[in-house]
Amino acid sequence: MTRLRIEYTKKYDRFLTLLANRNTNKEHIESLESSIKSYGISQPIQVDRDFNIIDGQNRLKALINLKLSVPFIRFKDISGDKTIETIKEINTKRKNWDYFDFAKSYANSNNKYKKSYERFLDLRDSLNVSAFTIFEHNKFFGLKAEVSMKKGKKGNSERVSINGKWNFYKPSSFKNGEFILNQESYDKMIAYFDKFIESNMPLKAWRRTYFLRSMSYLMENNSKMSIDYFLNQYTKYGKRKSVWSDEVYTEYDHTKNIVSLYNYKTSKSKKIDYAFK
Repeated sequence: MTRLRIEYTKKYDRFLTLLANRNTNKEHIESLESSIKSYGISQPIQVDRDFNIIDGQNRLKALINLKLSVPFIRFKDISGDKTIETIKEINTKRKNWDYFDFAKSYANSNNKYKKSYERFLDLRDSLNVSAFTIFEHNKFFGLKAEVSMKKGKKGNSERVSINGKWNFYKPSSFKNGEFILNQESYDKMIAYFDKFIESNMPLKAWRRTYFLRSMSYLMENNSKMSIDYFLNQYTKYGKRKSVWSDEVYTEYDHTKNIVSLYNYKTSKSKKIDYAFK
């Protein structure tokens, strides 16, 4: 059994930060500085054979700011891809990484789906929409998502519903590096959201997660539904119908309002319907 040894140094430039790790957080660093001043440092930095930081980049920054020696443990048997896997393993067990942290990590690794994670991050950055919005629309455009929407046993899946219609969402696939968002799906999402961006619909109205989820749900269940027709209806009647007030909170309410606006003064043959009552 290898005995771990805590070492100390003020040679700060020895430590290297990997792109696969999370960005440092200014507020967290300031909080750590205050804690270190009062109680000292209780946990050493963990690095691999080449001094790439496995865990503790915020602690390192706080110690540098305070001009203190850095306690560290060097794992000489860890390097390269094993370092990246160790970083993800540590943070998966902590359950404190969000989807964008995992996406950034996989996008900067040799994962075979790294292009999918790059597209995911680009959609997040360019559209400023939630991870769940990207998952829903990736599914809607008919392509396999790394976060697969499928039935699962109660207890190992999270359920997402619209008034009784259940989808089962298993987050481990995304976190395990198995996300698929191909170029076709990416292009379709960009074209779809561009229609909203170029419309006169307020950003705060169309970029709500519940609204976007309701739109994808209705389009999935109404083959004749047209996004162009909907936006034209909004231009003509949106203000009169007052369909997106701040009181519209739920996915169910958004869905009802979309249908109401879409069908307003619309011929019977073009009207859409709920898939629920």
